[in-house]
Amino acid sequence: MARPYRLQSEDCFYHITSRGNDRKKVFLNDTDFEKFLEYILTAKGKYDFYLLAYVLMSNHFLC
Repeated sequence: MARPYRLQSEDCFYHITSRGNDRKKVFLNDTDFEKFLEYILTAKGKYDFYLLAYVLMSNHFLC
């Protein structure tokens, strides 16, 4: 069965999360955290979205 249609609109809020396989770490050191934040800033400049909050933990992130 296909997943339900995800509402898309300029006025919607989205909760994005990603976790490492088998709860393994996705960020191994401070450099990894900093590089990920650079990626977010690059995407924000390119796509012009609001980022209201984020959490980076060693094995997952939430935006």
